[in-house]
Amino acid sequence: MYLSRIHIKNFRGIKELLVEFDKKLNVIIGANGQLKTSLIDAIRLFYAWGEPNRDIEINKEDFHVEITQNEDGTKTITQSSKIDIYYQFEGLSALQEGAFYQYLDCRDDGTMVAKVHLSFEMKEKGRIYTSYVTGKEENGLRADWNTFLFFHPYYLGALRDSTRDLMSTRNNLLGRVIKRKIDRAGSEDEVKSIVDNANNQLLQRNEVLDTQVGINDNLSQINKTELQNVELHIEQNKIEYIVNIIKPFLPYSAADNNGFILTQNSLGYNNLIYIASVLSDIKDCHLDDNVSIYALLIEEPEAHLHPQLQVNLHNFLKNADASENSQTFITTHSPTLTSKIPLENLILLKNNEAFHVGNCYKGRHMENIVRDVAKNRHLKETEVECYRKMIARYFDVTRSQLLFSSGCLFIEGISECQLIETFSKLIDKSLTDHQIEIVDADGIAFYQFLMLFNSSDDKKRLPFRAAFVTDEDQFTDSKDKEYNLGSLVDNEYANLNSLRNGINSGQVNGRVNNMKAMTNGQANIKICSGQKTLEYQICRANVFASIETTKETWLYELVRQVNPEGIGKVDSYMVGLGERDMSEEEQQNVALLIWKCLPGKAEFAQTLNSFLLDKIDGDGEIKFTIPQYIQDAITYLIP
Repeated sequence: MYLSRIHIKNFRGIKELLVEFDKKLNVIIGANGQLKTSLIDAIRLFYAWGEPNRDIEINKEDFHVEITQNEDGTKTITQSSKIDIYYQFEGLSALQEGAFYQYLDCRDDGTMVAKVHLSFEMKEKGRIYTSYVTGKEENGLRADWNTFLFFHPYYLGALRDSTRDLMSTRNNLLGRVIKRKIDRAGSEDEVKSIVDNANNQLLQRNEVLDTQVGINDNLSQINKTELQNVELHIEQNKIEYIVNIIKPFLPYSAADNNGFILTQNSLGYNNLIYIASVLSDIKDCHLDDNVSIYALLIEEPEAHLHPQLQVNLHNFLKNADASENSQTFITTHSPTLTSKIPLENLILLKNNEAFHVGNCYKGRHMENIVRDVAKNRHLKETEVECYRKMIARYFDVTRSQLLFSSGCLFIEGISECQLIETFSKLIDKSLTDHQIEIVDADGIAFYQFLMLFNSSDDKKRLPFRAAFVTDEDQFTDSKDKEYNLGSLVDNEYANLNSLRNGINSGQVNGRVNNMKAMTNGQANIKICSGQKTLEYQICRANVFASIETTKETWLYELVRQVNPEGIGKVDSYMVGLGERDMSEEEQQNVALLIWKCLPGKAEFAQTLNSFLLDKIDGDGEIKFTIPQYIQDAITYLIP
């Protein structure tokens, strides 16, 4: 039995939220302020409903507040008076159906689900009234209160103190595990006998007896007739108190009884010790109880853990508990942890909605998306599965950061990655400042990423904008030796004109057409392509009709520094044109010549980026133009 769905209304920042859960592992992600903790607390509210000492209650501040902007500029603040939270459980065993018969509702397919509706109403003077309904809402059933005792939460908050919880001398977790094992073994009397013998030996020590004599001597001097002599004894010999004084520690060696107590240990390792103790407790409970339901709720398990240990923790949680009656809920900001989680277990919270990342690839072939424009071929089911596997395999620490962003800019490789943020600063639209994630596709394989955004079903696409920047790379012959800089200036620029004509006569790349078709008409995706390579497009953007203006650009200045011989050939071409403005073809020729002056792709990107950053730090007019297709991508993400 597991929590399959929760429907929340008017709880804290949540106006209304419906979330479905996996029966084992649920990792809840999202940027700050996306109500991850509120979702966890809504789950805790029910699981702690039957706890004698609840660690969570509803107060006045938990009721949703809505702010409305009026036409006159004023604001109206309205606080809801009622919180409703609906819980649905699936996968009930026959034993559980019997235990929770007042919770049951039969679905159309004949399977049984358990339902609970908690409500909290704020009335006069801020008094909060609570109520619950189990089973079908219209029946108004209220299950026996004792049934809530079958639900058990284990909660580790973001600001947790695992050391304190483990070191507590009252009802600590480790003590509960040991007490349950003692009860199962029927060895309570034996354990008490051991403790009693140890206590008696301690009380017979001269140090204790001398202390007792000293106290009584003082009492007799205070009042010789009325004060009775005292004896010393050890209280709290109940088994509950005995087991609670047992504490974990880390020995110096396997053969050493000495070691580090928890207060001397790192917070990270103490967190792991606590989680291991919780899972031990859950496993132990299942030996005697096949009805109870357990929830392990952990906020930010990455706290105090280095990246490799975060991965180890995930692998452990994934495989540690095979019980059908326990479920894990985790909130995290860690890309390290997120990158290792199966897509099906990731729940993204954004804008008061929940999105299951794995749904981006479920049943998507049914949408009849065009995959190959030239052949009018639609996306196949096998292709969707292939894209899902590619994302799962290559969704590394860096790429998984897109799930926490406000939007995504996908680029081909390292050159764009180095330059794109600097470009955005030049037009005062810093991608970093606006929390836009730059994702390096490591090539031109964009299709698997497109699948995250292109569904016609808003529950099967990520809820933010995505821009894809790619090069059409027309006329691949441009890499031939005949189009080297030296060859371009020979024979009265015959090869230069040939190169220009080759690029201009090229057809739009079929891959780009396919990418545009793969957007599936969704307005949250923009495909931005350049005619040739990034380097050429940069050169073309910084060549103008005016020769003087062209020579004043930062790009021209940079090329003059790194390749003075090459820029001389560019100058010779422009001198030959006279003092008039250049035609469109002549501007393109100059751009091609500058392009051929550049060093290798990676070196150029590094050099240009460093050069631009130095220029930005200085004062004065910006004399660099970003290629239009890149500007289009940035301004689409940051209007």
